Amino acid sequence: MMRASKVYRKEDILRMEKSGINSQWAKQGSSKYSIWKYKGGGDCMHLWYRRIYVQKGEKASSYDKVITTTKSRSEGFKPETNAQEVPVAPKNMNNRGFVTKQMN
Repeated sequence: MMRASKVYRKEDILRMEKSGINSQWAKQGSSKYSIWKYKGGGDCMHLWYRRIYVQKGEKASSYDKVITTTKSRSEGFKPETNAQEVPVAPKNMNNRGFVTKQMN
């Protein structure tokens, strides 16, 4: 995903999660793994950043403007609150982002 140099929408990330991407990181006995919360797995340094775009024309383009969450709220947009784990790199989470075992 990193090599693609793309911006991923939340909807796209959640869809990847449902399709079983990174399922090898899931808790034992489960095939479900939250890419949204745990990104690439234990000790991963990646995290998600929220980007809110204001579309300039009829279609999305590179001219669209990125605004802050505070600015979007002042303009009437109410973004939903994400889980606390979303903006945190797994290596900085409990158990360093490992969901399959306890780390010391």
